[in-house]
Amino acid sequence: MTHAPLAADARMMAGAAALLAGSVVGVHRLQPVLALETHAVKETDDVYLFPPPSELRAATLGYIAASTDILWAKLLVEHGTHWAEHRPFPDLNRYLDAINNLDPTFVPFYEFVDTLLCFRPPRGDAEDARAARVYLERGIKVLPYDPEVWLHYGQFIGFLAPSFLTDDVERQAWRHDGAVALTWIGPSQQARCWAIGSASATLRSGGSSAPMCWRTTRLIVWKFRRDSRRSKRAARAISAGKRSRLSRGDGVATFRTWTAACTSWSAH
Repeated sequence: MTHAPLAADARMMAGAAALLAGSVVGVHRLQPVLALETHAVKETDDVYLFPPPSELRAATLGYIAASTDILWAKLLVEHGTHWAEHRPFPDLNRYLDAINNLDPTFVPFYEFVDTLLCFRPPRGDAEDARAARVYLERGIKVLPYDPEVWLHYGQFIGFLAPSFLTDDVERQAWRHDGAVALTWIGPSQQARCWAIGSASATLRSGGSSAPMCWRTTRLIVWKFRRDSRRSKRAARAISAGKRSRLSRGDGVATFRTWTAACTSWSAH
């Protein structure tokens, strides 16, 4: 009576061992074949899982900031993945439209949108540069008092974007617009001096009358620097050949006057 259960247990153990051995042999034989087939398959199309921008805000149920962060992280990961796999990224503009419509004041978007477009996998072109400018111009409209957005906008259209353009007239127009944009970058006098110097250096190559703008600019920069050293004295600016005394709070008016003068000089 006692030998029957032992025999049954032995048969069960033997069956389990045989099943395990068969599984190991099966995996050993099938795994290399499946691995080769898996490596041979390459993903060619992406699946964009998010709703259109007009409906995305409602789909977030009010969690706009969190949803923007998730979309932004997803975009960066996808952009890097496509670069690593040497695959085009056709859904890039969909991600950008979704993020920009979801939260137009999302500052990191304007800091990196030109890089994401112009250096998209496998490479960017003139249309990507124009699209980046459109996004950045939205940024200066919704964030008109953010110096970083103005700085990035001016640097992009004045220095980086022209290298993607093919028409010389368009290149010169973009450089001029970038130079003018750089004069609006911020309230600090050091930032203003840097912006004026960069802008005038760009305008200097625009025509025969630009050296006049350059000489005026150098005097403005010198006076702003002197004012930063002597905080109790007002800055003095020269525009269109006329002297005018300005207080520290009138710096914006100085730059508007200087921008108009440089625009007029470069146009003639």
